[in-house]
Amino acid sequence: MSAWPQWLYRLTSLACGLALLLAMLGCDEARTPAPAGSDSSPAAPAAQSAAPPAQVTTPGAAGAGTFTTPAAATTCTVPAFSEQIALTSLPGTVRYPRWLAMLNDRLYVTNRVSNSLAVVEAEKLTQIVPLNAAPSLITADERAGRLYVMNENERSISLLEGTQLRATLPISNPRLASYQQFGGMALDAVRNRLYAVVTGDGSAIAVIDTQRFTITRWIALTGWRTATRLGLDPSGQELYLAGYDRIEVIDLALGVVVRAVPLPTSSYSVFALDPQTGRVFVDQYDNGEYIAVVENGQVVTRIPVGASANSALVVGRRLYVSASSSSTVSVIDIDSLRTLATVSVGSQPAALASDARGEKVYVAIEGAYGREAGRIDVIDTRTLAVVRLIPLMAQPTQLLADETRGRLYALMPSSSELLISDGRRVLASVPLERSPAQMALDEQAGRIYVSDWETGAVTVIDAANARVLERRALAKPYRTAIAVDAQNRRLIVNNRAFALDTLAPAGGFTLTGYTMAYGDGITPSWLLANPASARIYAIASNGVPGSNGGLILYGIDSLALRQVVMSGERNVAGVALDSASDSIFVAANHPMAGTTKLFNFRAANLAPISALPAPTRISALAINPRTRHLFVAYGDSYFSAAPPNPLANQIDVLDARTLGRVATIPVSADPSVMAVLGDRLFIAHASGRTLTVIHDCVGSPPPAPTPTLTPTPYPTLPPVATQPPTPTPSPTPRQAPTAISTPTPVASCPLPMASWVRAADDSTFDIQANLGCPAGPPSPLRLAKQAFQNGAMVWREDTRTIYVILDSGTWLLFNDTWDAGQPEGGTERPPASELRAPKRGFGKVWREQLGGATAALGWAVEDERAVSGEVQMFERGQALREGTGAAYRLMNSGSWK
Repeated sequence: MSAWPQWLYRLTSLACGLALLLAMLGCDEARTPAPAGSDSSPAAPAAQSAAPPAQVTTPGAAGAGTFTTPAAATTCTVPAFSEQIALTSLPGTVRYPRWLAMLNDRLYVTNRVSNSLAVVEAEKLTQIVPLNAAPSLITADERAGRLYVMNENERSISLLEGTQLRATLPISNPRLASYQQFGGMALDAVRNRLYAVVTGDGSAIAVIDTQRFTITRWIALTGWRTATRLGLDPSGQELYLAGYDRIEVIDLALGVVVRAVPLPTSSYSVFALDPQTGRVFVDQYDNGEYIAVVENGQVVTRIPVGASANSALVVGRRLYVSASSSSTVSVIDIDSLRTLATVSVGSQPAALASDARGEKVYVAIEGAYGREAGRIDVIDTRTLAVVRLIPLMAQPTQLLADETRGRLYALMPSSSELLISDGRRVLASVPLERSPAQMALDEQAGRIYVSDWETGAVTVIDAANARVLERRALAKPYRTAIAVDAQNRRLIVNNRAFALDTLAPAGGFTLTGYTMAYGDGITPSWLLANPASARIYAIASNGVPGSNGGLILYGIDSLALRQVVMSGERNVAGVALDSASDSIFVAANHPMAGTTKLFNFRAANLAPISALPAPTRISALAINPRTRHLFVAYGDSYFSAAPPNPLANQIDVLDARTLGRVATIPVSADPSVMAVLGDRLFIAHASGRTLTVIHDCVGSPPPAPTPTLTPTPYPTLPPVATQPPTPTPSPTPRQAPTAISTPTPVASCPLPMASWVRAADDSTFDIQANLGCPAGPPSPLRLAKQAFQNGAMVWREDTRTIYVILDSGTWLLFNDTWDAGQPEGGTERPPASELRAPKRGFGKVWREQLGGATAALGWAVEDERAVSGEVQMFERGQALREGTGAAYRLMNSGSWK
């Protein structure tokens, strides 16, 4: 079983084109070993791994059979590096493309993660140019044939001619206060001037002579700390500076502001200017996303666009606006200010560029929440549809082996396709939807199921004919876990089950972790069905926020569709099922501590068997059931700034029975996902350019056992209720009790009531009639609170639940399902600067359960803060006090006083 899909760390159809079809997965022309020292070549194999590459015998035309290597079968004594197969002809990997520029029919792409400039010619990535730290904004000077690139982390601008780096200019002024960040750039090619704004303490605009490439003067700014956009009027005499709440127009000859345009609501990242009419377009958030049209110094109208607009481009008489949260590009007629179309594109579109003829608009696709796309979507300006994808990386995010047909399946998000291979060459490429996330195989029927991150749809593929049979919406968008439960003929998608043949609904389950059951419960990140027993395994949040949160392994009864056990080990990074011993191997990484352990659990109840400390971060696991070899991939360091780890980028081969080491095999950088097919282990790397192949075999008897730790057992969970349970008394607190108010007896109740419950009372509220008698004594708590426009949110540590308390007199209770592996959130744009969007657990409930910007609770009016408190449970509700202040009497009816 391969590691859980790499999209949880870094996500990527035919756009790969003929080059992919010829080179992917080891066509004969691509099988020449890479030169020593190249980034697609493995490190020199260890001494025991130095056997010459084995010759692969291709399965028969019917597809049945497995890989065999007759010549090596009798001589192989230990698993060893076999060969490296080229995945793509792309010159490198572009991670998170963000900014674009066109020059001389070349498309240039900057990417802060890769610290490089990608060059696209004839709609194909042809070259990677290394640049300085965090290259960002880019602008092209067509007259001079030059490019100017901002380097954010170095506060510098690089000058390139074609693909040659000519000079780098530091942007610094010792007479001004320290800078915090770069803002926008604007180019005046006629006057050979480049303007760059730097914001923070002492914001200013640098005026650069592009012929001498020197700073000639500074224009000081007043009252600006977050100006991020610059625009030059067609005459070159005025410079527009756009920020959060206004646009200022600077006379370049005088260096002073000559007029200002106040913006009625928040503006963040979009700026475009129509050279014919002089209209200015900026984004505007006002309980929805708009483009504000500024004409003659006033906002004259606004046009609805997609969520989180982040870039705009004028092409002819049209305005194109990309929106990252909705994954759309809005097309607006500039003259009529009418929306012509909304084009669906890949996940999190960023910058826009057009060709010289205005026939195509190129959209940089970054990928959302760690699911990398790494590509360019091409929009035909005549049909207003995406007509082509240009992959900038070819990283498989999941590999699956089909032993019945001798096939290897590779999921390729960058090109939105599924590749079907025999391990030597691509046999077929199946186009998928915009953002393929995970896949599962029904080996018996020969069907592959692929979930889509953006749409929530599942694509069903006939593996034998490489044909799409059906696409059906089975899940909400942004929920992508999928598995085939062959034993019960079900498809599991997140928390729901469907009949494999008809996709008819067939029940569901609820994961609760350390939280109370609510609705669908915690959404899994990854699923695996055990073909030999009535178990489904899920990786999902433990329901604990903050540093105690993490992804853990759950066991689900596949017959009853009910959670029965969880492992408790946090930050699961890989799973391999060993059916022969009815056990399951789990890798758990702790990024803050920098430690990793390999655990072995009983498959039925996740009872611990052993724990083995690992030398560095485990990135993937796989097991060969024939040889009983467990393959452990070690990836790069957790932190990019950390020194290289000599133990990284290698595969440990362990005997699954003893955990004794069989072999250690160096491989290319950052192995990410693995799959075993026949006697071969296939390894994909984060660079996405090659597959490493290891020839596996049974040699000498199993090695001696490796000493292991004795893991601490975790208790088996009791049966989980399918409906929210009635609140029970608070458990014993984990910290020493703080001072608790002296309880006050209540008439006819056996237990006393805390004095603060009555102290907060008024004469019109009968506590006993509404709450009943106390069900337990008051207990101290650790809480977190955030005030909102129309109420508050309170997080309770001991039950990991979030109270939503509305000023209207009602309250709601939700599980806190946020964990550190999920986006922190809080990027929504409030209608006023004194308001803010909640983050982490509060933010997740606010967005997913309450409606976000449209929530009756409103926007937050303060940051989340930690407070102490007390709780006392009652027969028909509970009383909760925040610190020594506000007390809430919460009735089970949903009202509070």
